[in-house]
Amino acid sequence: MDYQNALVTGASSGIGRGLAAWLARRNIRVYAAARRAENLEALRNEAGEKIVPLKLDCSDGDATFAAVQKLDAECGGLDLVVANAGVAEESTAKRSDWQLIGNMLQVNVVGATATICGALPGMVERKRGHLVGISSIAAYGGLP
Repeated sequence: MDYQNALVTGASSGIGRGLAAWLARRNIRVYAAARRAENLEALRNEAGEKIVPLKLDCSDGDATFAAVQKLDAECGGLDLVVANAGVAEESTAKRSDWQLIGNMLQVNVVGATATICGALPGMVERKRGHLVGISSIAAYGGLP
């Protein structure tokens, strides 16, 4: 499939940043989404004008869903959506911290689901597009 418009969440660092830059080098307009706007601007400065920074906090599922739906409508349709935003916090059984765990669930589960659900109806209507969910190796088992 020839992609024209891609959304990558968690694009301010790590896998998301690398993937956004890689897609931009292939002449795909990449809506690079993350909380840290300054990192997104740095990415655009390095990777070029195909990067479109989008400040987005995936811990807010409703706002994420609405932002993805709006972007899909305004850009002419997203061809590729990569739900990559994620956070990890150290937590042990002795020191479990509900606030940290709750935030991980909001970003890693609710945010990813909101991203996909925001893009899916448009893709179905257009009969084209790909959805990608990035997970952590922690999905296979808890980390120490």
